[in-house]
Amino acid sequence: MSWLFVFIASLELLTVINNKAEIVKVDVFDNVYTVKGSSLTKTAINGEKQTYSTSNSENITQIDISEIHKPLVYIEDKNQVVVLDLDLIELKTIDLNDQGLGKGRIAVTSSGNFWFYECESNTLVEITETGKVIQQIDYTHILKPTSTCDLFFTGGALYIKDNAGIHIFDKLGAYVRSIQQQGITSVEISGMICYFSTVDGIFNHDFRSNETTLLLEIASVLDIEVEKGQLYVCVPSGIKIYKLK
Repeated sequence: MSWLFVFIASLELLTVINNKAEIVKVDVFDNVYTVKGSSLTKTAINGEKQTYSTSNSENITQIDISEIHKPLVYIEDKNQVVVLDLDLIELKTIDLNDQGLGKGRIAVTSSGNFWFYECESNTLVEITETGKVIQQIDYTHILKPTSTCDLFFTGGALYIKDNAGIHIFDKLGAYVRSIQQQGITSVEISGMICYFSTVDGIFNHDFRSNETTLLLEIASVLDIEVEKGQLYVCVPSGIKIYKLK
């Protein structure tokens, strides 16, 4: 399925945070999580900060704050998932090498476990907090091997982004459909709207109408986040926050 591009929208810039982060996430309590290299910082609405840093300065590849009391950190260089507590104190480390898994991406499931998608083998694995593998699903008949991918779970659905576009699965990992769109660098799902960035800017796609709108012409987008009607955009100079209409 291809996307139909329509008009350019206009967004109101609310503020700019002078934080040269590579990843930005915002939880339901408006805590802002930013990643720069090997450090994860959680900034509360009152300005209080808490920080987690990897043990040997390995870069943090991905974070998942779906369960805010137990954020997950994925360190690709070591192929490990670190489970943190509410104050970003390390609770445990799950070594995915012990399961014979290659590098990939993580996403918290609706049951409190987490999904791990191994990009190059097209394998989706459900893993418990203790590191036990519950199930493995082979997607080689649907997806092509890739060295880079993204994985996220929201709204009762699982999404995999690769070089070809976005692939949608139900909460149990059953394939639903794919949307072809090359060149996507980052993705965020909010309700029935998919926000994504490319080298041309930031777009939103309405799953109901199949229409895609160019929201913002902006270069060098590192990450995007949508929370409570606001769009957070990570660029090399800082984090720009826009009001969504």
